[in-house]
Amino acid sequence: MIADRISTRYQDRDKSCNEVVECIKSTVQAKKGNYIAFFRLINI
Repeated sequence: MIADRISTRYQDRDKSCNEVVECIKSTVQAKKGNYIAFFRLINI
């Protein structure tokens, strides 16, 4: 999946969270199957 409209920069995280969720949701709803989502945790 490529979603170049969604920023993955740390400072944009709060603004991008809902967009990421909606993107994953639409992908999962489009086709039945097993999915995995990986989110890298960065502690600053």
